[in-house]
Parts: sequence; C-alpha cells; structure tokens
Amino acid sequence: GDARSGMFARGDFEIGEGTGLTLPQTAVQLRDGFNYVLKVGQIIDNTSKVSEVKVTTGRRVGNRIEITGGLDAAARVVASGAGFLADGDTVRVVEVATPAVAK
Repeated sequence: GDARSGMFARGDFEIGEGTGLTLPQTAVQLRDGFNYVLKVGQIIDNTSKVSEVKVTTGRRVGNRIEITGGLDAAARVVASGAGFLADGDTVRVVEVATPAVAK
C-alpha cells in the first residue's frame, strides 16, 4: 500500500564499511576542544610511563570511537581510567585481550 498521513515506517540504513583503528570511548579524553589518549611507553617489569598524545577522531559506533590520526595502530593505550592519570605518570601494565568484532 500507499503511505498515508499518520503512518510511520522504521528502517535501517547501511552507510558503508571500512577498516580502521577504533578504541573504547573510555580511552579518549576531551580537553580544551581536543581529543587525547594516554599512550603506554616501554614496559619494564610490568610498569611504564604514559604520554599524552593528541588524536583526531571519526565515527562513534556503540562504545567505540574511530581514531583517524595521531596514533599508530600498534600503540598501547590506557583503555579506562585515563581521566585519573596525567602525562608522565607511572602505571602498572595489565594485558587485556582485544574483544572480537563480529560482522
């Protein structure tokens, strides 16, 4: 049938696929209009110093945010609790398995 006044429809749009670097939104901190992550430096005896890195971001999907610039894909970052740390702080490094993403 034809659409009539008062009727509604619900649907989904697929806006494309892509590959790229994404991080949990908890890893990205917004300050002074810029996005930052805390990058983990060289690990010695499970400890490291973190350094603040300015990043550019793209789309947000669910609880993840696309990183479009400023960070190497192999970099290790503070995934949560970054708001409680500052540039140069020492942290204890705990490896966390990356969750699989299903398509």
